[in-house]
Amino acid sequence: MRRVLEGRELADSRSEARRIRETFQARRVQKEERMPFGWPPAMQEIGSCLAVIYSSDKWKDNADYEDYKHVAEAPQVVLAVPDFLVEWHDPHRHISVAGPLVELPTPMPRHFAVLAKLLGVQVELYDTWSEARGARATTPVCTAPPEWGSSRRPRAASRS
Repeated sequence: MRRVLEGRELADSRSEARRIRETFQARRVQKEERMPFGWPPAMQEIGSCLAVIYSSDKWKDNADYEDYKHVAEAPQVVLAVPDFLVEWHDPHRHISVAGPLVELPTPMPRHFAVLAKLLGVQVELYDTWSEARGARATTPVCTAPPEWGSSRRPRAASRS
């Protein structure tokens, strides 16, 4: 489990991150790490996620890795920061993307669970800036850094 560094309004999500990690791995969290990461104020909506390809030792002895492909079970919008996506066969070449800028809500989670080493993502990228939901052919992409994580965004505090 890793902690997100300060940068915007953050909420304690430690117990949820632990629960996600322990459910995914089917074992207790062994360590916590602080990450050089902060939530940006906005990200670009670039398409739809079709599948995540990763390597994990979930449900096995530590370090007994197996590759998996998790096909999206429901629509998943892909948000990214600039230069996040790179070509599958040439990870030094960034993919130019189209799509609207989306302001991230607050608060955002302070903690998240690292689930596995990310091998790639299959994404339907938006074709043009003006085409809000139009997509082009499926594009296998890599990401940097190559880790797959998860958290749950905390509900905003009610204001009375």
